[in-house]
Amino acid sequence: TINLAADAEGQSAILTVERDTGSIADKISTLLDAFTAFQSLIKNETGVTASGSGANATYTRNALAGDNTLFTALRTSLYMTLSETISGLPAGAPTSLRQIGITLDANLVPVLDANALDAALAADPSGVEALLNAVLDNMEKRLSPYTGADGMINRKIAVTNEQLRGVNDRVS
Repeated sequence: TINLAADAEGQSAILTVERDTGSIADKISTLLDAFTAFQSLIKNETGVTASGSGANATYTRNALAGDNTLFTALRTSLYMTLSETISGLPAGAPTSLRQIGITLDANLVPVLDANALDAALAADPSGVEALLNAVLDNMEKRLSPYTGADGMINRKIAVTNEQLRGVNDRVS
């Protein structure tokens, strides 16, 4: 609803409606930041932390150290989601995140080129939406074996807890 002032009768006004590409870019940046934080968490928690150097060095296994197979597969699968070509999109729609300005830098950190995103949104907003929906669907499909009550992560936790109980039983 647009309400005009009483003294505006007989005067003209210009109403401009534009797509808010800035808020779209902000939401995509938030998603990419969460992706990067998740990837960093997995990488850090599956590693070993060194303190000191030389003969005085000590090493501490982080919480998920030794579970590299499971978590490396998860990380790789999620990276593939960012770099794959998507099929089945409407004709003319972008088919990869690269085409809308999302790339991975040399450290595998996703980077958003806001100018490329703006250009893609100007050229085919519904195509960009279709691509992003497909990428998020693929990401969800790739995450689903790992998450949930019967997911691989919960199964790994259950196995680890059982191993800990076994060790505790032998020690006591």
